[in-house]
Amino acid sequence: RTGIWFQCGPVRMNRQEATGQLLPSSSPDDVEKAYLELKENGAEFSEELTTTKWGKYAILRDPDGNEFEIS
Repeated sequence: RTGIWFQCGPVRMNRQEATGQLLPSSSPDDVEKAYLELKENGAEFSEELTTTKWGKYAILRDPDGNEFEIS
């Protein structure tokens, strides 16, 4: 993946359990709202909306096959 992250609303910091590293993420509700809006407008996802203990994410695929995470 490209390593590009799309912010979906205000940023919050979550601590990664394995490393203790702080990572940015968006509110799960904002991620779901962005996912549904993109899906409704015909966006293709290689990974549909997934819920984890730290939040939600989905992998968006552009027309050239590049993948981007929304989380």
